[in-house]
Amino acid sequence: MKKSFLLWMGVVLMMVVGMSSCSSDDNESLSNHNWTLNTLLITNSENVDAEEYSVTNNKFYIDKMPTMENNCPGFIFHCDIEKAFDLQRLIIRIIGVKQDISAFQVEETFQLNQFNASLQLIEDGMQLGATKGSIKLMNKKKAGDKDVLTFQINNLTFERGYTINGIVDFEYEGTVY
Repeated sequence: MKKSFLLWMGVVLMMVVGMSSCSSDDNESLSNHNWTLNTLLITNSENVDAEEYSVTNNKFYIDKMPTMENNCPGFIFHCDIEKAFDLQRLIIRIIGVKQDISAFQVEETFQLNQFNASLQLIEDGMQLGATKGSIKLMNKKKAGDKDVLTFQINNLTFERGYTINGIVDFEYEGTVY
């Protein structure tokens, strides 16, 4: 009886280990990722494995230049990507959606039809446009007298097959007209 129970437990254990190791769902592996603040997980269609890259100069500013389409300002978020492939900077623009910083709500998710994003290449400064993905406001806080908005970047996919995930603090840099 003991041998059959131990054999049965061994089979169950092997099945559990086998099922957990052969998941084909990329989102499951992302949900299990140990996220570090101000770090991006970047994949390229040429690379199977994602690599982590730190970001610096993560700032945002408000562009109050009026546009023909609406009377709302634009919020421009950017961060430099350290030592990544041929990528230099991630830029996210939320334009015509919010009147001011106080209008942003924690847990609010923005779909690609509410913002646009681009990746700037190091070599020629060319910008690749985002084709799908979302961003979610995770936190609003103050750092001294400056506002800081923390965004979770979710499967932000760009031309040439780059996909970015991560969590970044963007510090308010100022307003331009």
